[in-house]
Amino acid sequence: RGDRWEEKEMTRYRKRLSDIQTDISEMQRSAPSRQKLEELTTRLKTLQTQSGYNEGDVRANQDRLKQYRQQLDLRNKRLSTLNKDLSNLTAQETSLSSSLSTVQHTISNIENQIFSS
Repeated sequence: RGDRWEEKEMTRYRKRLSDIQTDISEMQRSAPSRQKLEELTTRLKTLQTQSGYNEGDVRANQDRLKQYRQQLDLRNKRLSTLNKDLSNLTAQETSLSSSLSTVQHTISNIENQIFSS
């Protein structure tokens, strides 16, 4: 979301910058007043400065997004490993439970043989 907003802002600033540059060119061709030309030049410089800040913000946000994606990838890999471990432990628990049941059954049979005699 943030990237789209920033791209829209950048596109808007670039359009405004282009419009002002066009205005300056037209004004120079039609012998503009010095005051109007200075005003447009000031507006152009302001927009260029804002554009530079916005581009810096976009780069910083892209870097942060890249870091978050890397962290997410690492956590997903760790989660996958933990799920495999859990699956293995569940299989071991089932096997041990079965073995315990067999041992208990054997003990019960031996007890029955001993105490029934």
